[in-house]
This record gives sequence, C-alpha cells and structure tokens, in this order.
Amino acid sequence: MTFRKAPGLVVVIAATVCLGIFAQPAGAQFEAPDLYDNSLPESGRWFTNDGSRTGFFIEVQGRVLAGLYVGGDADGNNAWLSFSGVLQPVPVTADPEGGWILETDLLRFAGTGCIVACAGATVGPSSFEDIGDIRIDFLGRSLARVWIDDQPAREIAPIFFGVERAELNPQAPPLFLPDLAGKWVVAKAHFTEFPDDHRSAAVIEIGERTVEELALPDDPPPEVPNFRYRYPIIDDPDAMFPTGSFIECTTSVDATRRPSCLLLFELGPMAQFDIRFDSITDSRLTVVQSFDVPSLNDTLHYQLLKLNHD
Repeated sequence: MTFRKAPGLVVVIAATVCLGIFAQPAGAQFEAPDLYDNSLPESGRWFTNDGSRTGFFIEVQGRVLAGLYVGGDADGNNAWLSFSGVLQPVPVTADPEGGWILETDLLRFAGTGCIVACAGATVGPSSFEDIGDIRIDFLGRSLARVWIDDQPAREIAPIFFGVERAELNPQAPPLFLPDLAGKWVVAKAHFTEFPDDHRSAAVIEIGERTVEELALPDDPPPEVPNFRYRYPIIDDPDAMFPTGSFIECTTSVDATRRPSCLLLFELGPMAQFDIRFDSITDSRLTVVQSFDVPSLNDTLHYQLLKLNHD
C-alpha cells in the first residue's frame, strides 16, 4: 500500500520526555461542508478485538491527531510506536457520509526514562527512528479502519469507560452502543453557519434506555431488525427537540451491520432527525435535522456533549 504523507507537518522532539509536539500547517484550511455532519474521532483507547492483543491511544485536538500504537516486538517485548498528523476530510464525492483520513509515519523512540526496577539502570541518549507507515480511515467518531505498512486492514473502535455498553458485535468489526442516560449540552447550528456560529445552546437530560427484542420470521434475511434500543429525552426546558422525543437505534440479524439510529417524536414539525451510528460515543453524538416542506428546506446540526463525563 502506498501512503501520502501530510505535507508541512512540524514535529519537534522534546528531549526530556521523548514526546512529539505537533503543529497544524498554516495552509491547512477546512471548509464548512467538509466539517458538517463529519464527527471528529473519539479521543481515548481504541482496540481491534481480533485476538492480536494490540491497541491504540488516540488524542484529537482541532483536527490534529497524536497517537500511540501499542503491541510487542518479535522477542515478546512491549513496543510503543508514536504517530501524528493532520486529519484530512474524505471528499464528499468519494463518500457522501464523509470521514477523516490520517496517513503518516510510525516512530519508535529510545532512551526514555526508566520507570520499573530502576536501581542501577542506565539510560542511553534520546532518539527515534521511522520504522514504517500507518493509515487510518475514520468512518465516523466511533469506527475506523487501519493499515500498518502493507498488512491487511483491521477495523478498530474506541473503548467506552464509565457507562454500560450494549455489545452489538463484540468481534471485528467491533460495534458497541453506550448507554446515553445523563445530562447533555446541545449546540444548534445551521448548515451555512456551522462550525463557527451556533443559533442556540441548552441542556437536556436523556433517561434510562429500554431494550425490546423484536419478533423474527423463520429464517430471517440479514437486514431484518431484531432489537430496538430507546433513550427518552426526559427534560428539555428550552424545547431544543419536539415534545416527547426519544433516540432509537435498531439492530439487525446480521451483527456486523451498523445500526440505524433516529431521533423520533409523536407530534411536531414535518422534519426528520438523523443520527449516524458512527457519530455516537459515550461523550458525544450528532443529530442532523432536515425538513420535508420545500419552504423549510433548512438543514440544522445539533452537537450533543455529555456533562460530567470526561
């Protein structure tokens, strides 16, 4: 596989701790259409759950990603490889659902400080070497596909902490649905204003989820729904969403299929509230509202951030 390096990325090695300080190139500009309904990846621990006993630590700030690839070497010793770069939006012409791509180097550091059985230990000079390439295609906030050099692609997902999660498909590709109960800040923006301006913001509360097992026909096709997960909005004092709204995700017989998620309501505007499953994590989710009536053809974007969680 051929990798294209992100141009102009500045990497400065901090000699005392052997960490990279990463700066976004001055020319890296992102248009609103590139960012709209295009959730940035979740920061935290990611894993493959494919038996390889490897994983990733990922931190994203302002579309700059820094990460660690954690595993071992041929002798069974622990190995931590560092990587960083600017996330590039997937062109809408290539994938209308968007996403982000990172293509960069894998760096191995030496000469780090001793932290285990350090009596009499000696530490050599700090250094690093470029030992390969990594590409990560983020399909959304909570699902990605990664290539290391010319190895086959693997799908990875973040590990959620502090909340229960429904294991929709615990194997590769790993699919998990976190419990969304709790208080959330909602920021509302219009397509032409996002991400710089928001029309309003408010706090809502999502209640405890309910799970319903659906009746199945004999020998059901893979796309037939089998479970329904519902999360009611129990407090919305500023009426950000229609009265009686709830979030619903439906899974299918084929566990590898990503669930279908919507924000639904009994009565209200002639509108649809879509939620991409890949935008849902334990701390954030994205809702996009579209209207059926042409005179109301005005797409709205809602960012939800969970309070007191991370």
